[in-house]
Amino acid sequence: MFGISGCKNNIDVTDKNNIDITNEETTANKWESAKVVGTVGDEKIYDAEFMFYFNMNKSQMEKDAGLEGKSDEEKSKFWESQDGNEDNKQKLIDKTFDDLANLKVLLRLAKQENVKLLENDVMQIERNIYSFIKEKANENQEEAEKLMKEMYGVSIEEYRWIFEDYYTAYYRYANFETEKIEVSDKEIEERFERDKDKYKKVNIRNVLLYTIDVDTQQPLEEDVIDQKRQLAEDIFKRVKDGESIEELAKQYSENPQLKITGGDETLGKGDAVAELEDWVFNAKEGAVGLIETSYGIHVAKVIKKIDAALGEEEKSNIKKELQKEKFNEMIEKMKEKNPLVKNEEVLKSLDLF
Repeated sequence: MFGISGCKNNIDVTDKNNIDITNEETTANKWESAKVVGTVGDEKIYDAEFMFYFNMNKSQMEKDAGLEGKSDEEKSKFWESQDGNEDNKQKLIDKTFDDLANLKVLLRLAKQENVKLLENDVMQIERNIYSFIKEKANENQEEAEKLMKEMYGVSIEEYRWIFEDYYTAYYRYANFETEKIEVSDKEIEERFERDKDKYKKVNIRNVLLYTIDVDTQQPLEEDVIDQKRQLAEDIFKRVKDGESIEELAKQYSENPQLKITGGDETLGKGDAVAELEDWVFNAKEGAVGLIETSYGIHVAKVIKKIDAALGEEEKSNIKKELQKEKFNEMIEKMKEKNPLVKNEEVLKSLDLF
């Protein structure tokens, strides 16, 4: 399922009794002059919607490829290349259509259930728009319109309509319907047994020295990083020689929480970046490691390996996982019954690359 990052702030997805402020007369014809890029059953995909989702996905693919902040030439090379046997341009177009097909199926189901946009949803959308105008254009409406078009390929009004549909589909329909799906204790137990390794945990002590500026997320100067590497190597040696890593974490760790707890952390799968997780789960109890990650240098010691256990937290997480899977399966079946039909002529007319 597609998710638009940065848009979930202050959304109350539990309140179905909020004031319904959807105006059918104004929303029915909002896309009247737009071109139709495709259809999903009787739901239409409009050109501005496609451009918005396309540009969001394009930015994410460039970020995933390590191209954030790189030159236009480097980005252009990426889009002219392939990922395996798949053309990157086509991969992006297909991803955009799939995201919109999901959205349109959800909107259709939401309409059938008479699900409406609520007052707090609209208020949040307006806050997002105001934040964009304030932060990106210094409260200049004309400049904000220009930037919105450059960044996302849509007007501010189209942005508003897109998010009205997104909130209706996901926050007011999908979230509630997913929670209604029944999952048996047997299903939870079977999934736990299947994924038992996923629920193992490791208790460690961790001394963290940052190699980035925690405010800007930018790398520190290389000479500063070198100094921290030397300090980390010294701490590593002292721990290996028997000095208390708890006391060293309190003295040297640059992470405030680790400094307070003496580096105490209990990690499950997915709780740490790959480099740290790989070391933690492969090392034996008592092992000490010096691990460099994308944001810092860790001196870590494995205190205890904890076997997987099906507690209340695990049951809750597995239930949500199974509910989401069942809901997504239902959406895929709906997409099969309402196949995507592309309008290639309109698609070719869009300024995509």
